[in-house]
This record gives sequence, C-alpha cells and structure tokens, in this order.
Amino acid sequence: MVEGVLEDWRCAPQYGAHIMWGNDADELQRKPIDYWKLSFPLQLLPDVVNWTTASLPAGYAKATEEDILAVFGILYSLTRTSEGRRDLWSTEDGLFPAPRFGERYSLPRNRFEVLLRCLSFCPPGEAKGNDKWAPVRRLVDGFNERRVQKIYPGWQLCIDESVSSWRGKDGDFCSDGMPHVTRIDRKPKGVGCEIKNCADADRKVMLQLEIQEGAEIMSTKEYVAEYKLAGTAQVLRLCK
Repeated sequence: MVEGVLEDWRCAPQYGAHIMWGNDADELQRKPIDYWKLSFPLQLLPDVVNWTTASLPAGYAKATEEDILAVFGILYSLTRTSEGRRDLWSTEDGLFPAPRFGERYSLPRNRFEVLLRCLSFCPPGEAKGNDKWAPVRRLVDGFNERRVQKIYPGWQLCIDESVSSWRGKDGDFCSDGMPHVTRIDRKPKGVGCEIKNCADADRKVMLQLEIQEGAEIMSTKEYVAEYKLAGTAQVLRLCK
C-alpha cells in the first residue's frame, strides 16, 4: 500500500458511484443547474466577484454574483452554437428566432465582454507572481476539492488525458501567453493545455484534474522522487 493512497478491495460492480447531495430529495427531481452547483466550487464565487471587480476599468460598475454566473452561462451557451459571438445579442428575428442573449441573461454584450476580459480566479497581484498558473490554480483545486466532497467514486476508475485548446495569446493571461503549451497530434485540437484526468467509469464524470505544467515542474510533484516514473506518480496522485 502506498502511503496516503487508500486501497479498497470491494472491487465489484455492486459498489457503484453515487452523488452525496446532503439531503433526501429525489435525484430525478434535480435540474441541470443543481448538478452544476454541485460541481462548481461555489465557495470561491464571492472571491471571484471581488477579484474581477478589482480588475475592471475605472468607472465600471462593480461585478455581482449574478454577473459572474451569467458570464458562465453565456460561455456554456457559446459551446452550443456556430453563430458569431456578437450576433448572439441580436433581437431581430429572421429565418430563426433571434438569440436575444441580453434578455436571456440580463447582461448587455459590452458588459459581458468587459467582465470576460477581467474575469479573475486569484487576486490581481498574485496573477503577476512566480506561479504562472496562479490565474486558474484556485479554480482547478476548488473543482477537485468539490468532487471529493460530493462524488463517492465507484469501483472502476479511468485515468486519461484531455486538451483545452489554445489559439494564441489573449489579453493579460500572463506575460508570455499560456505558461506551458502541449502539442498532441492525435487530438482533434491538439495544441493547448494538457490535463490529466481521473474519471468514474460508472457515473462517467470527471473526479480529478491535474494541469500539466511542463517537465521541470511536474518532476517536483508528489511520488515522482519515490517511484521515478512520471506516469506512476500521476496515477497515484489522481487516485489519492
């Protein structure tokens, strides 16, 4: 047994994954927003509001929790449409009904663009520090912590990788663009941030994420010195 990694010998299908809602409500009555709230580190939301407000240009109204949630909603909606971003605030019906994002999300397009540009997951000064992944580290750590709290994993786990595609420098993410870019030719969009994942094969849900920060930094992670193999250390960390 590896110290810190628990072993469970109940490796049989009857031990399936389940969601720890914290109450007795019927899961069939849950709405999609309930699952999103279960997964997103909501404890981080007040800080995100304050950090985003601190990054807004002078004269702009302070961000609110409703603003930030609307930004997230619009970003999710953008993954489901082929229309240009600017067109989604149109109010003129054509062959199809107008998207009317401004009405649907109570957020004008100009304010959405400013909030998106200033959206912050860490204090402004910390984003300029030595940790180049500071702009997203709290978000990833919060996601992982939330999954530990709310998802009881089943007997079958899968370790794999995914890529968040990167199209080049954008705003002030950091001084040199993305801190570390990986190229994986076999992926449909194989240039970007490589993420190692642990997923539950029963619920088909991600349990843990680990950003790949480059060989030098990854060589300092837990279990690498002990086992000498990066892949072995990675599996142990994701299953811990």
